Amino acid sequence: MAAEQVFPVPKVFASTSWVAPVRNIVVLLVLWEIAGRFHLVAGGALPSLTAIGERFWADRADYPPHVWSTLVSSTLGFVIGNIVAIAAGMSFVLSPLAARLFRGFNVSIFAVPTIAIAPILALTMTGISPRVTLAAIGCYFVTMTATVVGLTQIDLRSADLVRAYGGGKWDVMRFVQLRSALPTILAGLQVAAPNAVLGAILAEFGGGGRWGLGTYLLGSLGRADPPRLWGIGLAATAIAGIAYFTLGLISARVTG
Repeated sequence: MAAEQVFPVPKVFASTSWVAPVRNIVVLLVLWEIAGRFHLVAGGALPSLTAIGERFWADRADYPPHVWSTLVSSTLGFVIGNIVAIAAGMSFVLSPLAARLFRGFNVSIFAVPTIAIAPILALTMTGISPRVTLAAIGCYFVTMTATVVGLTQIDLRSADLVRAYGGGKWDVMRFVQLRSALPTILAGLQVAAPNAVLGAILAEFGGGGRWGLGTYLLGSLGRADPPRLWGIGLAATAIAGIAYFTLGLISARVTG
């Protein structure tokens, strides 16, 4: 009897599809460490991973309030922005007139750089409102577009069946369009999650608050400490990545 029949090899080890990605990541990290240790990039602007880790550990007490502030702002913006986006997408599908009236607004939201809106919000709002607003703006266009696309790509026979039984626009929306659009909307939410984090951090640059990763990063710029700056940047990247993959898991779970 073959050895693999006596001791079955787990599928994760039997498959080699994971080898290449892991190898590439290891090679990238090794090259990063070498480049950082020997100051091969811009005279030390890219520090080694060990230097970043050491600085992160030394600053570990600073991170919780900053991370928490960014999480609160980005989460509120994510919720508010996506509620508005889904409601807007539904109204645009139900009313072509509304879609035409708000076309310019939607294009403006998409075209104007987020970094250009941040100072205006900081001047006109107080507290965490600029951060929440910019996070919501970062979510709006992505989710609104996903909602419109999902609601318009439906099985027309199902819609005709609802109408045949006396259903109106809202009945078609409820029983056909929303159910059909769910995977697309969830995909939009997944993409919007990192946008909310980015929007909150950009607003923190000029928001005047005490806490937040953006505030922490801005306050560290003048200290000529690349490991700290990279640590803050990687922390922000980790939050955005976790948000993206969490929404991906939820989407996969809901849609099966």
